[in-house]
Amino acid sequence: MNFTMSTLKPYYNYLIKKDGVNLSIQQADDTGKIAFSNYVWNLSSRFTVMEDGGNVTFTIGDLVILMQHFGEKTSVPYPKYDYNKDGVVDIMDVVYVSAKIMT
Repeated sequence: MNFTMSTLKPYYNYLIKKDGVNLSIQQADDTGKIAFSNYVWNLSSRFTVMEDGGNVTFTIGDLVILMQHFGEKTSVPYPKYDYNKDGVVDIMDVVYVSAKIMT
């Protein structure tokens, strides 16, 4: 079965759960849409989509890309680098990604 949700916040991360168990983390596209599939379920299965997966992992490469956009306003095309959603790629975003790399 394929699922699509299209009323989400663009570029936000969403944790997808089935019956309380984590399935995946998806980032909404620029229109606020995610799509996922699950072929093992029954009528009593419950799917949950939660904003901000929390367990998103980053690499040093992600930090390099973030730094390349440091100081930029986050209107198109770079809103996904503004992790605290304050409108600019700033030190708070760098700290967030750095902390995620180190954990």
